[in-house]
Amino acid sequence: MILQFKVTLKGMKPPIWRRIQVHSNSTFHDLHQILQIAFDWTDTHLHDFDLKKTNSVQIELPLTIGINDEEGLFAENDYDERIEKLQDWFVAEKDRCIYTYDFGDNWQHEIVLEKILPVEPGVHYPRCLKVMRGTPNEDSRGSGEEIEPIDNEEELEYINEEFRHLSSEEEENDDGASWSKLLSLAEEFKQLQPWRWMDDNQLFAVIDPIENDNMYCSVMGAGGMEYGLAVYIGMEGLEFINKLYADDIDEQTYLEQRSIFFSLSDRKELDPADYQLLKDHGRSYRGKKQWPLFRSFTPGYYPWQLDQEEVRILSVVLEQALVICKSVLHDPSILDAEPGYFFARSIDLDTGDWESCYIPEVYNKETKDVPLLISELELKSVSKLKGKYPVPLEFDASPGPIPVQDQPRMRPYYPIFIFCAEKMHGLIIHHDTTGPTDADEQIQRSFIHLIKNLGAIPKEIFIKEEMYPILQPIASTLNIDLIPSTRLPLLDEARKEMNDLLR
Repeated sequence: MILQFKVTLKGMKPPIWRRIQVHSNSTFHDLHQILQIAFDWTDTHLHDFDLKKTNSVQIELPLTIGINDEEGLFAENDYDERIEKLQDWFVAEKDRCIYTYDFGDNWQHEIVLEKILPVEPGVHYPRCLKVMRGTPNEDSRGSGEEIEPIDNEEELEYINEEFRHLSSEEEENDDGASWSKLLSLAEEFKQLQPWRWMDDNQLFAVIDPIENDNMYCSVMGAGGMEYGLAVYIGMEGLEFINKLYADDIDEQTYLEQRSIFFSLSDRKELDPADYQLLKDHGRSYRGKKQWPLFRSFTPGYYPWQLDQEEVRILSVVLEQALVICKSVLHDPSILDAEPGYFFARSIDLDTGDWESCYIPEVYNKETKDVPLLISELELKSVSKLKGKYPVPLEFDASPGPIPVQDQPRMRPYYPIFIFCAEKMHGLIIHHDTTGPTDADEQIQRSFIHLIKNLGAIPKEIFIKEEMYPILQPIASTLNIDLIPSTRLPLLDEARKEMNDLLR
C-alpha cells in the first residue's frame, strides 16, 4: 500500500509544506532520507521522530523513533528507525508525528497521514505530488535570513528526480535478484507441469506475509490451451473469481480483475520488453509454450509488465504453489475443503515457518465508503443555489474501450468518461473525462461542475449502484435524491454509440 503524507515545516509563515507518497513498508529511516531531499536539507545534523497519534489514538507519553547505534550513544530512543515500518504506526487517516531535524535550530516537520492508497502501476515511489514554497537554508535559524522564492513546479520536478535516484539505488540492489528468483521459480513450475493432475477450478490460497492479503490461485493448462498460474489478489480477486464461475464476465468486467498471470507462451507472443527482460537475465528457450510471460491486471489499467512489488508477490506465491502442487500429486484430497473454505499456505507468526491450513471464504461485497473529496467551501457555494432542477437526470462514469498512454514506458490506462443526460428530452447536458488516479475525487468535482452549469440543484438523479457511494457525500448535503438503477437507457445507448466510434 501507499501512504500519502502532508509534511509541514512548523512555525513558518506563509506555510511551507510538501505532499509526498511513500510505500507503507518503508522504514522511518527511509522516510528520513525522503524528507531530507524534499526539504533540501544536507543530513549533517541529528534527527528523530516523535509519535503523536497512531491508529486514531492520541499518544500522551513521549514516544520517539530514531537511530540507536551499537555504542548506545542514542539508545534513549524508544524504537530504532532502521527497523520500524511506517505501516505499523501510520494506520488510520490523520495519524501523525513530528520529525525534528537539527536539535540546535530545531526544525520541526509535522507529518500527517492524508490517505492510504493502492500502488499505482507504472509509478516510481517515493514521489512528491505538490511543493509549497522554498525552505530555509541549513543553520539559518535566528539569523533573520529571508527564504528565497522558488518556482514550485521546478522544485517539484527536482525533488522527484532525486527520488528516482533514491529508488534506483534500491532497485539496483533488489530488482535484478528478485527477477532472477522469479524466473527460476517459473522454470521449476514449468518442469513440474502440475496441470497434468490439477484442474483450473481447484483453487487454493497463499497468504502474503507482508500485506496479509489472500492470493487465490488457479493452475492453468488442464484444457491444453494456456499453461501457467493465475493469481487473483485479495477481495477484488475473489469477486472476479465468483463472477467468472457465474459466467458473468464480459469484455468490460474482464479488465476489472486484480490479478497476476504467469503463462508459458510462444516467442512471437512476447512484447519487446518481455523478450528484453529474459535476455537481460540470460534466459532463452526453444519450442512452443516454453517462454515465461508475466502480466499484471489492475482495474482501470491496460494489462502490463509486473512492477517490483508484484515480482515479490508472485515469487512468494510460486514458491508455495510448488509445495501445494507436489502435495496434491500425492494426496489430491487436501484440496477437498469444506464449502466456503480454501486450502492455503501461511506463515506461522510464532515460528516464522510456512504451514498448511484451511481459511474461510470471506467474501462480503460491501459498498465502499467514499468521503467528501472536494473542498467543503466549494460544496457550500453550490448549496446556495436557489430552486430545484425539475427534470430527472441520468449520471454515470465508466471507462472507455481504448487505452491511452501519457508517456512512453508508462502503463496505459482506460480514460473514464463522465456523462449526464436529461431523461425528459434525451439530451446529453454534461460530459467530462478523467483517469483512474483519484477518479472518485474527479467524479465528485465533475458532478459539482454539472450543478453549477445547471444553475440549480437537481431533484433526482438516476445512477448505477457503484456510483452511489461516490455521489452520496454531495447528494446528502444538497438533498438530491439518488436513484440506483441497473440500466440507464439514455447513457447506455450513448456509450454504445461512442464505443462503436472509438473502436
